[in-house]
Amino acid sequence: MCRPADSTQKILIIEDQPDDLETLQLRLQNCAAHFSYAPDGQTALDLLHEASRQQNPFSLVILDYRLPDRDGLELLRELRADPELNRLKVLLLTCADELAVRVDALQFGADDFLMKTCSAAELTARVQHLLEREISERRLLTSTQKAQALQEISKRITEDIASRADLSEYLHYVLERLAQFVEYDSCSIMLDTANHLEIVAQRGFRSNQQNFSYTQLEHLQHVQQVIRDRRPVIISDTDQDPRWFRLPQDEYIRCWLGVPLIYKDQTIGVLNLDKIEANYYNQNHLADVTAFASHAAIAIHNAQIFQEIQRREKVSRELVAVSGILAEKRDLDTQLKAVWEFVSAQLHANMFFVALAKDLPLRLKFEIAYDQGHPVHLTDVLLSDPTTWGWAGYVFHHQKSLEWSSQAQKENILKEIGVRSRVRGLPSQSGIVRPIEASGQRIGVISMQSDRAEAWSDQERNAFDTLVAQVAVNIQNTRLLEEVLHGSEYLKNAYMASERITSQLNPKEVLRQIVENTHKRLGVWWACVLIMDADGTTQYIESANFFDMPNPTDWTRPGGYSRRVFDSGKAVFIEDIAVLEDMNPRLSADGVRAAACLPLISNERKLGVLWVHYPETRKFSEGEQNAWRLYANQAAIAYENALKMLDLENIRAASEGFSQAETVEEVVQCLVDSSRKVFDCDSAIFLHTSKDQNRLTFDKAAVSGIPAEEWGQFLQHTRAATMPTDMFTARDFLEAPRVQERHADHIPSPELYQMFQRLGIRASETILLKLPDERQGAIFINYHRPYSPTRSNQQKAVTLANQASMALKRASLLEHLQRVKAASQVATQWTVRGDLQSTLNAIVQGTINTLEADVVTLYAYNQERDRFDYPPAMQGVEKPEKVLELNYVDRSSMPFKVIAMDSPYVVTDTTIQSVFGAGFTEREGVKSLVAVPLIAAGEKVGVMFINYREHHSFTKQDLSNINLFSNLAAIAISFVKQSEKIRGQQQEAAGRLFLDYMGVMSSTYFHSIKGHIATISNTLGSLEKDLNNNAPREAVNERLGKIKDALSEIRAIPNYPTSNEDFYESIPINSLINERLTQFRRKKGKYEDKVFDADFYTAETVKVRGYAEHLRRALDILINNSVDAVENSPKKHITIETRQDPLNDRVEIRVRDTGGGIPDEIRAKLIRQPIPKKLGERGSGIGLYLAGIIFSMHQGSVEVESSGPTGTSMLIRIPIEKFA
Repeated sequence: MCRPADSTQKILIIEDQPDDLETLQLRLQNCAAHFSYAPDGQTALDLLHEASRQQNPFSLVILDYRLPDRDGLELLRELRADPELNRLKVLLLTCADELAVRVDALQFGADDFLMKTCSAAELTARVQHLLEREISERRLLTSTQKAQALQEISKRITEDIASRADLSEYLHYVLERLAQFVEYDSCSIMLDTANHLEIVAQRGFRSNQQNFSYTQLEHLQHVQQVIRDRRPVIISDTDQDPRWFRLPQDEYIRCWLGVPLIYKDQTIGVLNLDKIEANYYNQNHLADVTAFASHAAIAIHNAQIFQEIQRREKVSRELVAVSGILAEKRDLDTQLKAVWEFVSAQLHANMFFVALAKDLPLRLKFEIAYDQGHPVHLTDVLLSDPTTWGWAGYVFHHQKSLEWSSQAQKENILKEIGVRSRVRGLPSQSGIVRPIEASGQRIGVISMQSDRAEAWSDQERNAFDTLVAQVAVNIQNTRLLEEVLHGSEYLKNAYMASERITSQLNPKEVLRQIVENTHKRLGVWWACVLIMDADGTTQYIESANFFDMPNPTDWTRPGGYSRRVFDSGKAVFIEDIAVLEDMNPRLSADGVRAAACLPLISNERKLGVLWVHYPETRKFSEGEQNAWRLYANQAAIAYENALKMLDLENIRAASEGFSQAETVEEVVQCLVDSSRKVFDCDSAIFLHTSKDQNRLTFDKAAVSGIPAEEWGQFLQHTRAATMPTDMFTARDFLEAPRVQERHADHIPSPELYQMFQRLGIRASETILLKLPDERQGAIFINYHRPYSPTRSNQQKAVTLANQASMALKRASLLEHLQRVKAASQVATQWTVRGDLQSTLNAIVQGTINTLEADVVTLYAYNQERDRFDYPPAMQGVEKPEKVLELNYVDRSSMPFKVIAMDSPYVVTDTTIQSVFGAGFTEREGVKSLVAVPLIAAGEKVGVMFINYREHHSFTKQDLSNINLFSNLAAIAISFVKQSEKIRGQQQEAAGRLFLDYMGVMSSTYFHSIKGHIATISNTLGSLEKDLNNNAPREAVNERLGKIKDALSEIRAIPNYPTSNEDFYESIPINSLINERLTQFRRKKGKYEDKVFDADFYTAETVKVRGYAEHLRRALDILINNSVDAVENSPKKHITIETRQDPLNDRVEIRVRDTGGGIPDEIRAKLIRQPIPKKLGERGSGIGLYLAGIIFSMHQGSVEVESSGPTGTSMLIRIPIEKFA
């Protein structure tokens, strides 16, 4: 029996013979598939397409070989070519067992072949086999599609992590994506943390089933099994399976599928899918959900990490904010409220207290306390009665922190220390109790607690500890302030004095205010401030009411009180200096009887000490001591703030200087000048990196604070010296606090070290300037005094270096743009050099200048002949005779190798990359080079070698410059070559025009000379007769005048130009036309009744280049023709008009007359050829032909613009002179 692999499978039988169809039906009657029938190929195609559109396709086609509209093979070919139908299984049936038909059927894609006479058993078996193959392939395809869909969903849920506000929202999004992959009625994600299983996201549950979570696992056997076995579980029918623990909210669930969420071999949760119908989920669903869960587990883990990072960033931001409140607000209640708001909102603590120590009796008073988010009142802890201690009393008494992260840990601690918790309400699962102490004094206790186990990460605990330290400092300062303000007017004056100090911004002005306020407002006889470096060496002293400015040598001793107070950070109050043997004798000599020395410390940074002196012995009360400590603290803060403000102002000024600097030289000079202010150093040196960025070079170094003579002598001996940059391998900031001990890794140059010794430099820092892709240089910050590195200086160094790096990059880009502009200007000049060799020489010289190359050689290439011109153009070659020894470029040489390339070939080290051979590079000392094929518009025109005698790393900018310059060079060479070719063609054409001109001029002037000679001959004959007959003197003079005029006309015949140079004169076109019209206005005879006008629409400065005498001749020809044309017209006007053609940069000259026009038969030939004259007609017939030749020789033209009964207009075009 034929059993289809899938009950939905359909078979289409294509048979046109009813008898055969009936036979097939009988043979397949036991097959359970759905059958359809088609009598021909077209009907079959329609049925197949319709089934495909309805997404209910056929699985098998039984095809008859012979059909009425086409044969079975043709239909088979159509099926295999159709994208919708090419997966169909096809069984071909035929009447005859023909081998050729069988072979063709299989070649055209038939899946099987049978004779119609086969048995029913064989037919059924073949059909069964094809149906099974079809369903297997369909399942394989479906599996592939599911895998692709899963991959796409995984990609999306991974990419969307950052776009979701919180983890819950993201997990809900994951469940939405799951719905696209597997069907469910409801689903949820459980995440497991410390045996606490909680539903963190759910979808599809009814409204009365929302917001529930499982906190215990003992009843959920099915979930326990998933977590324990780490394998998916299906409960087909929850009513029948004993593992199912039904909750009220689960009553509708009949089928359940649970899959573990496993990340890196650890189960992090469970994915639950629910259906309201039993027996819904099968192994296929299980496989699909398992695959989805593997991707979802990774995404969920990444989302948890992402949210944790966001949470940490938020905690850090809020910690900064609350620190600002603590620093700004002096009110204790406001400060503690801000701390509570931070720990509750950011650290999720729901229990919190701060208890401060009070005197009389000694007790802890709870200044603030919260339980479950609500304020609570707690009674004081009597420290003398351990039974009242609780957490706070124990921690304060023992100065020992307590911490727990679970209920069990808390119980163990309580049992160990023997106290009980005083806070009522829900028991805490996590807690931290810290002592509050500052400057070695116990102040109180602070605690935060949570009802969640493992409530805080290490980062959150660190944030809390940071907050505790700030609370301690602020509470101490606030309490000191309160005690002093309530206990002494002295404190008020100290506070007012400190206020005046904090309003100053200049550090030295702050120091001056400190000592002046100490003297005037606090009633001190003498006062001074000693600013000291990290080693305790006094750097600066500011004093008030001293007769002489104190000398650091006299006032600071290695073991003196200033050094002791500075090192210990503790104030010393001396009520009577006479009882102390180790006091500085200078004090007694100056009349000092009592003194106090107070450390100036801000943010744990030791700045120096404050001395106050009295002329009488003095009892320092506790209130007074507290007042002085407060004053010293405020003074230190004010001084440090002033230093910071000065730093900011100096850095701002440096930044402004960088922004105004336009060149690299200006930037580095601004850097060294600014560094002296920013770091308060004595000198600064900036060294650029070498071209290979592996060394620092003294070339183009910038200095500030070093005498010019000293630096000049230094450079004379060391300009070529370099320093390796590998000293910056570990970090970008190096210190040499004691130059005399020679930090070899910091100052590897012996010459530089010796100069430092001569200048008395005792300490130095070096900062590397760099960008991600390049090292730019290093700056040396030098001190004449001992110096200890500080974090503040490092931060300033990083800030200044970053700004300088960006400014250097900007200046480099500006210089690059200027070089590009200069290169373009240079390239423009290349194209007007005239000949190719001059252009090549200009290119190599421009390459040397613009690209700062050492040696450049350029070989011009003739692509048509496939050869190079020799010798090459070269610049910077030390031994050119070696290059000139050859007479040609050998085909095995490098120019031919490079011309075959399509892009530059870069050699950073010629000793390693030996492709260019050792001859030229060794001879010329070349270390790095770039070989560039010069290509313009697809034509290869040459090869240029750009060589450097130092190692060059060739940055992207370097290669960009080289490409730009090479492209300009290629274009220039191509342009000059084309220009030479065009000039040759023009010269050839000009030669032909010249010959035509000479022929016409010879004919014209021969005709003219012949006429004048005839006139002279006839006149001489008449003169002879007059003389023989004694004619009157007037008659003789008339004859002589005719002879003279004829000779003048002969002399006026122009010389022939002997070369092109005869054309090169500058002719103002308006002046030339005015000259010719004036000449015609003066003529007698036929010219007298003619009107000659000019309309000039061009500027007087417009000029043309040419041979003036020839242009006069050509204009005269046109004017004479116009004179003849208007002879019989009632209006005898000749007008010459000039205009400028802006597009073609030519001048247009129109000669118009009011004559009767030019006959059509003559107009067609006019100008192109001589016009034959009939006997008796005036002229030679070649005048306009001659004018046309003259204008052509001037790169111009002449044509008949218009002609008719009212007159003629002749149009002349001549190029305007471009370079006057």
